[in-house]
This record gives sequence, C-alpha cells and structure tokens, in this order.
Amino acid sequence: MTEARFSHFLRQVFILGIPLILQQMLFSSLGIIDNIMVSQLGTAEVAASGVGLRVFIYSCIIIWGFGLGVGILVAQFWGAKDHEGIKRYLAVGQIIALALASVIFCIAFFFPNIFADLYGVKGETKALAETYVQYVAFAILLGAPVVTMDAGIRSIGKTRLSLYLAIAEVGMNILLNYMLIFGKFGAPELGVAGSAIGTSLARAIRFIATVAIVYKWYPELAFGFKHIAQAAEPKTLNKYLAVTVPTWQVQSFGLLDCLFSISSSGDLANKNSLLRQLSQALNRFLSRQLQASLVPSLFWSGMHWVQVILP
Repeated sequence: MTEARFSHFLRQVFILGIPLILQQMLFSSLGIIDNIMVSQLGTAEVAASGVGLRVFIYSCIIIWGFGLGVGILVAQFWGAKDHEGIKRYLAVGQIIALALASVIFCIAFFFPNIFADLYGVKGETKALAETYVQYVAFAILLGAPVVTMDAGIRSIGKTRLSLYLAIAEVGMNILLNYMLIFGKFGAPELGVAGSAIGTSLARAIRFIATVAIVYKWYPELAFGFKHIAQAAEPKTLNKYLAVTVPTWQVQSFGLLDCLFSISSSGDLANKNSLLRQLSQALNRFLSRQLQASLVPSLFWSGMHWVQVILP
C-alpha cells in the first residue's frame, strides 16, 4: 500500500470511526443526565431508576453484539455491490434480534419483580423499580430493529446519518424525560415512571424515523417479505451465525466471567448476599465493556468496514 493510499485509508477510518465513538458517548451520557433529573425526586426514585437503567443497558449490550455481526456482513456485501445479500442478512438480523428482545421484553414486562429482587430493593423502591422496568421494556423491544438498521446504515458508510439520528433521539429523550418527570409544558407529572416512558417514546420516534429514512432514501437496505422468507434458509442462517455468534460471545463470556466470580465469596447460602454480589458482578461487566473494549472494538470495526467499502 502506497503512502498516499495508506493516508487515505486512515482518513476514512477516522471518518467512519469518530461518529461511532461519539454515538456511544451520547448513549452513555444519557444515563447520567437521567440520574441528575431523577435525583431531584428522592433516594428511592434514584435507586429505582438505577435498576431500570441497568436492565436497559445490559439488554442493549447483548443485542448490540448481534448488530455488530450484521454490520460486518452488510459491509462485505456492500463492497461486493450485492444489494440482495445486504437485504437478506439484514432480514436475518432483524428476526433474531427481535426474537431475543421479545424474550427480554416478556420477562421485564410480566415479571419485573425478578430484576427488583436481583438488586435487593424493597418497599417503595421495589414498587418504583418494577414500574420503571415495565415501561422501559418497550424501549428494549424497539431497540432491536434500531440496532440492526443502524448497523446497516453505518456499514454502507453513512455513519454521520446514524450519529445525527442518535443526537436527535438523545435530545428528544432528555426533553420527554424533563416533561414527564416534572410535569412541564402541560405533560402529566409522572415522577420516575416518566423517565422510563420518555426513554421508550424517544426510542419509538427513533424507530419510526429510521424506518422512514431507510425505505425512502436507502433502498439497498430496505428488505421485504421475500428476504424475510430467505432468512430461514439454512445456508443464510449458518453464515449469519458463523459471523455473529463470535461477536456475541465476546459480550456473553465477559458477563459469565463476572458472574462466576461471585462463587469465590463462600457466602452462597445467603440469598440477599448472593443477589448483591450478582449485582456487583453485572456492574463490573458493564465497566469492562465501556472501559476496555468500546473504543478498540469500534476502531477495528471501522477499519474492517473501510477495507470492504473502499474500492
């Protein structure tokens, strides 16, 4: 590779990678802003929103692993100018991500007490946490198609569009949270539940906007019923899983490593102690994802996409 082409390659890496990093920073900062607003309600509300936010973030991390696999496949087919292949594997990714998100949604919506017990909250805090988890479950369900379509958008080199959509979603989320938590601008005052409802509404708006943009201006990503039918073909499914499962395992193995670390405490007979340790293990897992793997994974993913996108 000549020096001029290598410089062009690095420039493209940063053009594609920086919006990805900024988008993830926006996602991370949203929880901080949400906690600042909820902290004005009281300690019980802060603890309840903390439970709900963890459920939301951990779910997004797991689903994001599948989205990254879809992005790799889409980038390969984009480089080969195979638009039918792009649509076929986007359809596979949507179906599997939605199936996974649907399972999480059912658990969170119908059995929110599981997560409240996991973090050992009781009394008023438990009731608030269960309500928060039920409302934020809708954001998790809508997050699956958003993650998959975002992966497709980024993989054809439109990382700025994905960033702009993320900025709009975060801005809408902050505004809706402010309105619904404190009852501003004529909205009902819902307290901590308003935070979860605002998050779900913002994700719903993001979902509608992303679908509209893709199907109007990016037909190469707009899959139809034909591609959904092709998603069930063994050859298509096997290739998708061969690429996606390793990226998902990175998330899962890191989580399992943290979970199994609780067995060394020697106090497994006490249920509350076990739940507290499990909560700490999940927090360690999240910290590792954000601190150790975020920027490198985005950088190397950006390099891969550049290699297949560039002629």
